[in-house]
Amino acid sequence: MFFTAKYRYNVSFPHEKPKAVLIHSPLHVRSCGHYRTAKGWRDAAVAKNFLQLYWGVAGSGLFRAEEKEFILKPNTVFFFLPGDVHDITALEDGFEYQWIAFDGDNLDNTIAQFHIKHEVRYAGKAPLEIFEDARNNLCNFSQRGEYLAAANGFTLLSMAFAGTTLQGSVFERFLGYVRKNYSNPNLTMEAVAHALKINRITLLRAVLKESGMSPKKYLDMLRMREALSLLRESSFSIKEIAASIGFSNSNYFAKVILKKTGKPPSFHRTNRG
Repeated sequence: MFFTAKYRYNVSFPHEKPKAVLIHSPLHVRSCGHYRTAKGWRDAAVAKNFLQLYWGVAGSGLFRAEEKEFILKPNTVFFFLPGDVHDITALEDGFEYQWIAFDGDNLDNTIAQFHIKHEVRYAGKAPLEIFEDARNNLCNFSQRGEYLAAANGFTLLSMAFAGTTLQGSVFERFLGYVRKNYSNPNLTMEAVAHALKINRITLLRAVLKESGMSPKKYLDMLRMREALSLLRESSFSIKEIAASIGFSNSNYFAKVILKKTGKPPSFHRTNRG
């Protein structure tokens, strides 16, 4: 078994606790640790008044909250909320996880904005280096250390919700294809689906799930982003820019830019930056 935990201050010596937090930040990291346990190990079931993120590395463990049971496995995350009793049991030898705890005056807002609740989420491989950086920064016992630990903490929260795009997934293949072919004026979603050897419904569902947009809307957004970038940053003519992003007619391109942005291409050309 292996246990390591670092704290913002030494909790074994309460008199060392600062009278006030060292930094003014919307998010404070209280502590950060790394546990590897044997089957049957159980953490002391104690109510704790902070937010704690657990990220599975190996094996599996049982987490209990709101009279429900949740299984943490590798590449998944789970949160205990402020006031929860932290009830954890290792289901097999080598149950390993990284964890980080947050507190501060803005904690309720952080929980609300991330929509954090009791659930197991797929998040991808645990970013071990960031967890280690957070522990090292907590050991700094300084304003700089606390600020850097807070940055690590926010990154971990963001990564827990961002998840990962599986290599070779439909969405990843779609991205690769449209990024290479968006300049083709004849590019259609039927052509994309055919090139990826999938049906249109599968393509639609995959892109909607990952981006919240239809494949056609995603392609339109990609073209508009590239068009605005070229208008502002390049010396290419409007006709050349239109052709480079898949518009065979520069007049139609100008109408689309006007409709999408409320301004003609010439406005974006003269208002750089």
